[in-house]
Amino acid sequence: MPDNEALAGSNETTPLTPGAAASPLAFFHDFADGLSRSLGLPAAPEREASERGQPIAPGAAARSVTRGVRMNIAGLNPELKKAADAAELVNVDKSFQGWLRFYRGRVARGPASYRLLTKAFFTAGDPDEVVVPERYLEAAGEVFILTAIVGWIVTVIFSPETISRNLLRDIVGYNNVCVGLDEPPARFVVVPLFTVTVYCGIRYVVLDTLRANLQLMENDVNERAALFTKIANALYAVVLLLWPGLLVITPGNSARQATFHTFIFFFMILAQYLVILANFIEAKSVHVSSKVWLGIFSVVSLLMPIFGLVDFNSYDYQYCYDHVLNGTQANTPARVQVVLQPESDPYCRQAPAIPWGLLCFCDYSWFVLLAMTTIFLPDAEPLYCDYELVQLPTQNDDDNMELHRLEVRGSGIDLRRKRRSNSITATAGGAEAAYASSTAEEP
Repeated sequence: MPDNEALAGSNETTPLTPGAAASPLAFFHDFADGLSRSLGLPAAPEREASERGQPIAPGAAARSVTRGVRMNIAGLNPELKKAADAAELVNVDKSFQGWLRFYRGRVARGPASYRLLTKAFFTAGDPDEVVVPERYLEAAGEVFILTAIVGWIVTVIFSPETISRNLLRDIVGYNNVCVGLDEPPARFVVVPLFTVTVYCGIRYVVLDTLRANLQLMENDVNERAALFTKIANALYAVVLLLWPGLLVITPGNSARQATFHTFIFFFMILAQYLVILANFIEAKSVHVSSKVWLGIFSVVSLLMPIFGLVDFNSYDYQYCYDHVLNGTQANTPARVQVVLQPESDPYCRQAPAIPWGLLCFCDYSWFVLLAMTTIFLPDAEPLYCDYELVQLPTQNDDDNMELHRLEVRGSGIDLRRKRRSNSITATAGGAEAAYASSTAEEP
């Protein structure tokens, strides 16, 4: 993808033709002018004509944005209000009634996962697309909650004995959410949903990191905020890669695996909290109700891992093993089953250090708060994407050939890649701008 800053350096715009096809969204004359101003370009002449009351062709102003800008920030300002409405982003009235209408609208628009699914089938890849990274973070949480619900339904139907007795219940005193996912057949059924959770989370990391870089280039955030966002995203990506291990490292195999299993979940809680906190830092406008939600979410996200660590460290494993397994460790599925027998209750079902009701409240409250992410997570600046097909270069047999061309169909942009050079020259509408290349070799 070409460097946005270099390509945006041109003030030339692609000429419009009277017979140009109309954009499916009539508000793009506002969008074009706002995007041009955010890039430092002059206002589109079509906008000036509109203000004078002269008619303009629908969608014309959208095509007047300098060609070659593949992705940039679509800032939330009055010039972009109509475009923001289409992306489900609005500059809401700051009064209580205005925010109430805003949150009602968020509830009415439905789950982010459903909207992303319909978009993938019907509108993904459309030119002049506005992408909201937050939708993917919201969808990751929604699918995770759906995973827990599906897992519990399957466990209740096919393996109810898991609910009545398990290692996690012996340690913390109650059935946490993971219990419904730990044993077959629920563990097998939820695998596809885990995959969707990881995809949505990684997609958010990619888009949000890209946005942080663009915001830093345009001085919209300071370096510390951008660095915090990148670190939080990187940590979240690593935890997402480990996330399917929750279905591999299960409490039914050994007591040690029960500990590792729970710690993976704790790492996800902390990583999820950090990326949400980074999103609040990126957002330009946050209502007090969202701040209250973040405060409660922060307390629960920090207390639950701490309480869990106390319970796991205070559990007297040896007392249980000495009386039930003659001092051996519960390191095989067969020995775990011995521990779970009713006659082992006096020794292995111990009172947790943290009252089980307190940890249970934090546990299930975290999932309720996670479900509210779709409502209270503020939207930072969305990304404006323009997708076009690129013609592959042709290799010339002459070794002395100095230039290869990549012609972007319909955009009038040439990218000339020079051999034995560390730069690329980009031309957009007749103006040239050089920018550093990460490689000097041909593609």
